[in-house]
This record gives sequence, structure tokens and C-alpha cells, in this order.
Amino acid sequence: LEFFSRPEEDKARYGPIEGDATRRGFTSRYRAAAGIGVDTDEDAAEAWAFNPYDQALGWRDFSVLEPRHRAAFVHPNRFPDVPGFRAGVLAYFAAMESQILTLLALHALDLGLEPDHFSRLCAGAMTNLVINRYPPRRAEPAADTDLGMMTGLLHSGQRGLQVVDRENPREWVAVPTVPGGLVVNAGDLLVLVSGGRYRSALHRVVCAENEERISIPVFMQPGPHTMVFPALPPPAGAPGYQPVLFADHFAQRIGMMYAEPER
Repeated sequence: LEFFSRPEEDKARYGPIEGDATRRGFTSRYRAAAGIGVDTDEDAAEAWAFNPYDQALGWRDFSVLEPRHRAAFVHPNRFPDVPGFRAGVLAYFAAMESQILTLLALHALDLGLEPDHFSRLCAGAMTNLVINRYPPRRAEPAADTDLGMMTGLLHSGQRGLQVVDRENPREWVAVPTVPGGLVVNAGDLLVLVSGGRYRSALHRVVCAENEERISIPVFMQPGPHTMVFPALPPPAGAPGYQPVLFADHFAQRIGMMYAEPER
């Protein structure tokens, strides 16, 4: 994308606004693996993020939000002055969010739930779109899982995305390169809601020495005021199935992703 080839000082003009907990806009310090406690720079990427919690868009009803959630999450998006950028982002986001909700309805039926279970749970969704630019790799890249309900990614045809082998966790499997294909990840909240019947996809990006990668995932997430809990009983005694307020879950994981690595 033309935006990422601009000088650093130009891109930095579109960085996050102070107080915006979603970190929408440009950053050069996005470290997804840090969100699950992995302290490494090997997954650091440049990124530009969009979120529908923007008063000017008129896409969400903010009257249901507590003042603290409104202050943390309702902020303007940071669109760069690139012709067609804003229109392309909005169209892609709307199409992908609709597609993910359709897939979640199918997952609800698979779980024996009402088909609108996830659309109700994600009413007022604080879905994130992120444009990632991964640099060439020089060491073993770090892996992460997605914090939300489900992630959709329209495959560009670029190589590099890998998922862990479920039968052999020490091995990695390349996601098939299918231009125009839809890559779907189960997120950590889908694990919670399903009582462990689905597993979130541990994944990573591996670029060749002289090859970078651009990806535009859309992360379906509930509203910040939503309490998320198992809809089906989890395994007896299994940890990690406590109900979570999405605002707290999101703020913790995103804060870790954007924090400076410990040295």
C-alpha cells in the first residue's frame, strides 16, 4: 500500500489519539504475540487500525455505554490522505463483518444454539480492522491467537501465514495460497462461548528474507459493555472459562500488544 511507503514522520501524523484504547491509526510498534505474554520483537509489524466506534460514522449506538467506556473507545478514525483509502476501508470492513456474522450463525447451529446467538452477543460490535505490514524475517517468528470472537481475512495470494499443527504442536502448516480465498480464525472468545468445543488458531507470519507481507484481517468483537461467558458447559475443572467483560479483556490484550518490550 502506498501509505506504508511514506516517510516515518508522515505516517506518524496518523498515529493514535491520546486516550484511545483501540489504538486506531498508524503504529510501528504492533506486537501481536505480546498479547499472550510472549516478549519478542520478532512479530513486530507496522499497522494501521480502524474501529467503528467513531461518532462521525453513525454506525453504533453509544447511549448504552458507560462514561468510562465512551471515553476509552469512542474516538475519530485516523484516515490518511490517500485517494480511495477511506472508501476502500469502509466497504471492506462492512462486507467482512457481514460475512463473519453469517459464519458465526453457522457455528451457533453447530453448537446447538439459536442461529442469532452470536449476532445478539455481538450487538454493538467493537470490531477491529487492521492493515498489517510485516517486514522480512531474520529469526524464528512469534505466534499468537486472536482475542475476539472470529477473524476474517481475504487472502491476497501472498505466502507467509502459518498455523500450528493440532496433532503435532511443534510443527507448522502453511495456510494454502488461494488468492481471493477467505481465511477464518476462531478467536479466544469463541473458545470461551463454546465451552472449549472450538479452539483458537495459534498462528504466525513467516516472510522470506527479502519479502514483506501485507494483510488486512477483520476481528469480530462484542461491544465493550458485553459480558461474555460459556453458552455450553466447559470441561470439568478446566481453567480459563470465567466470564469476562469485553472492555477489560480487550484493554488488557491490546495494551500488551502495544507496550514496549522488556529488556
